[in-house]
Amino acid sequence: MVLSNIHIHINSISHIVSCISKTHHSPRHFSPLHILISCHYAKDFRVEVIKWLCNLKVNVNSLNNREIVLGMPDCEDELFVNHVLQIAKQYLYSCRRKNTYPLINVFIARLKKIQNLELVIAKSKNKLSEHTAKWGKFLKNTDL
Repeated sequence: MVLSNIHIHINSISHIVSCISKTHHSPRHFSPLHILISCHYAKDFRVEVIKWLCNLKVNVNSLNNREIVLGMPDCEDELFVNHVLQIAKQYLYSCRRKNTYPLINVFIARLKKIQNLELVIAKSKNKLSEHTAKWGKFLKNTDL
């Protein structure tokens, strides 16, 4: 009986791995560093985010692995850039869990929801100038 249960579990695991391998994500790489840095979907998404930030006139020409994981200290627009990086990491992880491709327009829509929520909070705390300082370039250049 125990051997048959082990056989059933092995077959179940083999089936799961087989199903995963048929999806667009690599079944062998589930580490956070892979999801954020080395996965080719993450790399393509990162290129899109950098291009989008440059279109906003935010000075981010490239990101090294340390900056992807830990953020960009002392950069122009530091608060906005690091918030975008954090949300991008969460979005990539969410896409991995849902087995979907990361898309820049979905990501920008997510940022817009966050910006709107922060706007409500900023107004309630009389901190609209701080909100505008953080989100100004996004607000000027995003058509949503």
